[in-house]
Amino acid sequence: MESSVINRKSRVVIPAKMSRQLGLKEGTRVNFYKQNEEILMVPITAETIDKNIGILGLKGKRLHFLMEAKKKERQF
Repeated sequence: MESSVINRKSRVVIPAKMSRQLGLKEGTRVNFYKQNEEILMVPITAETIDKNIGILGLKGKRLHFLMEAKKKERQF
């Protein structure tokens, strides 16, 4: 089990080994969810977006928009 400490600004460092295993890089966006007494952190990656295609019934139109926005974000 990996562990970390929350600092005074509520920041937590993800252990390097886990970060590498999950392919997390600087600038990766994440969503947080509260589930009972646990906090779930879900990275927003192309895979996450692919898994959710069709959830809104838009036939992938939003995926195309999100992928283009991500490309522009990386250029900065």
